Amino acid sequence: MRFDFTLISTFLFASAVLADHSREDRSSQLFDVVEKRTSAISDSVQVASNIAGAVLKSIVAYPTYYNVTGVIVVPSILGQTGDGVSIWVGLDVDPSGTECGTTFRVGLICTMDSSGPLYTVAGQWLFEKTTSFTNVEVSALDVVQVTIGVSSDRTTGYATVENLTKKSIQTVQFNVINPLCLQSAGWIVEKMDNRTLANFTFVLFASPTAYSDKELNAGGSLVYDITREDGQALTVVQAYGDMIAVTQNYV
Repeated sequence: MRFDFTLISTFLFASAVLADHSREDRSSQLFDVVEKRTSAISDSVQVASNIAGAVLKSIVAYPTYYNVTGVIVVPSILGQTGDGVSIWVGLDVDPSGTECGTTFRVGLICTMDSSGPLYTVAGQWLFEKTTSFTNVEVSALDVVQVTIGVSSDRTTGYATVENLTKKSIQTVQFNVINPLCLQSAGWIVEKMDNRTLANFTFVLFASPTAYSDKELNAGGSLVYDITREDGQALTVVQAYGDMIAVTQNYV
């Protein structure tokens, strides 16, 4: 799997530029950079109470996606103590349906504590097993590659997290009881239960790739925005074949 370091460098530069401007201008400035390179692949946006990002869904009833990968540019976060946001690459993550009632996802739990931002690398096979990747430390603007895969029995999997900035890597195996359906693959930002959504610069997923009988990028994904009950979107998502960008819609 290849990913575009030029694209990542562009967004790291964009984030530095955005840091010098007010929060209200960040989304429009970032997307000015994005829109110069390509057109969005998805015009329709789905609403979800706690998920933003892009999800590939199978059109058949049998297992489809056994592997998924993506490169995350870690956001800077701000907020009050206890605020947070999580960032995931995963299988069976479609928020519009429970599919199998379980999800396999790996990524970052970003929270604010009394000393500032805290980034934890974690893997979750809901609702059975949660694992911390203690050998991989992460900071804002690090570039982190996440790769997960599942065996044919759908109850055994692995996850590899590599911090390409700090040159650290860890692989964890998962063995569980409840099998996945492997009906979707996605790259998502989550508003966590019982936490206020932290302010974040932007979240970039570069080279989002899923594997079935062939290699697929994010083209054709369903795009989701975190949306309040009153219909106000809290996020803005731009999805392309080779990248997904999520920013906040400040209201």
